[in-house]
Amino acid sequence: MLLVVVLLFICILLYILFIINYFLGDHSKKSKVVILTIPLAIVLGFLVWQFSVSNHYFIRSSDLSKETVVGMQLDELTTVKQLNQVGEYERNIQPDGFMYDYGDLMIKTDTSHRITSFSTNWGLNELEEGDSLNKVKAIYGDHYYTYKEMGLGKAYVFVDRELDWVLTVWTQEAKVRYVWISTM
Repeated sequence: MLLVVVLLFICILLYILFIINYFLGDHSKKSKVVILTIPLAIVLGFLVWQFSVSNHYFIRSSDLSKETVVGMQLDELTTVKQLNQVGEYERNIQPDGFMYDYGDLMIKTDTSHRITSFSTNWGLNELEEGDSLNKVKAIYGDHYYTYKEMGLGKAYVFVDRELDWVLTVWTQEAKVRYVWISTM
C-alpha cells in the first residue's frame, strides 16, 4: 500500500511540474501536449493495473469442481439428515437463507436449502489447515489475486468461471489457516 501512495505522489508531483512547465516553458504546442499527457498516462496506467490485480474479473479460471466439505458441495440441496451427520449445529436465519454454525465450520444455504458457501478451518478435499502456500498453488494454480484482511491474514482468491464459484484461502506465515468457498 505504501508503494501505491508513493507512486501516486510522484505522479501528482510530476504532473504539477509539467503544468508549470506548460505555462512557463517555451515549447511548441505539440510538445506541451505530449509533456502533459505523460504523467496522466502513468497515473491512469497505474490505476488500471491496481484494479486488475485486485479484482477477480481479470484473472483466469481455476477448476474448483471437485471441492467438497464434509461430503457436500456448493449448489447441492442439503437435508436435515446430512446436516445432523456433520455434528451439532446452531441454525441462524439469514435474510437470504440459513446459516448452520458448527463452530469450526459454517454452512450457508439459500431459502430452498441449496448450499451457497462453506467457511472452515477443516480444509477441503486436498487442502488442510497448516498446509503450505506452495501446496495451495500446486492444487489450484497461479491464477489468483490477493488481499489482506485484519485478523485473518493474507487471502488468495481463486475463481471458477464455469461454476461461478470463488475459493478464498487465508494464510498466516505462508500456512493455510482458513478457507471459504462460495457461489458468486
